[in-house]
Amino acid sequence: MRLKGTAFVCAVFALSVGVATAAGSNSTNAKLCYKNGWQTLYRTDGSPFANQDACVSYAAHGGTFVAATLTVVVVADTTDGTGNAAQDFAFSLSGGSSGQNFSLDDDNNTDATLPDNRSFNLPVGSFTVAQNGATPAGWTLLDVSCITDVNSSATTSLAGASATVTLGATAHPTCTFTYSQTG
Repeated sequence: MRLKGTAFVCAVFALSVGVATAAGSNSTNAKLCYKNGWQTLYRTDGSPFANQDACVSYAAHGGTFVAATLTVVVVADTTDGTGNAAQDFAFSLSGGSSGQNFSLDDDNNTDATLPDNRSFNLPVGSFTVAQNGATPAGWTLLDVSCITDVNSSATTSLAGASATVTLGATAHPTCTFTYSQTG
């Protein structure tokens, strides 16, 4: 009798472990697939996932993810030449299924509250980064430029204080907003 009870406990334990592994619940990467994360992730060959289950299965089998990443940078040329600008610059990111506002500053990292750049993992599609509102008093927007790669393209508008970027799988463009202090 004792052997039968032990065998039963072992069988139940093995079944529980097998289900957890198959579902990917023990995989940190699999967790990235939830809450529509699968829409912003790609296989290392750049191919997208058809749905959340395909993403979780890929992760559970040891797959590695890549995503399209858009980086936005602010550069502030100060009148004293130090480049240490305490001014915060407000931006918005729109397109795809989400929009968000964020701020950047170029203070040579003397204040850790805001960085001078921010990266966004995004799905394939078109996105616009724009200055929120008017250029801050005492500043002029000199340039909006984007460095793209083979998987992305961009158009910029100095008058519109914006950049529209089209991202393909594994794209990594960088858009820079350059300001000059006027007084």
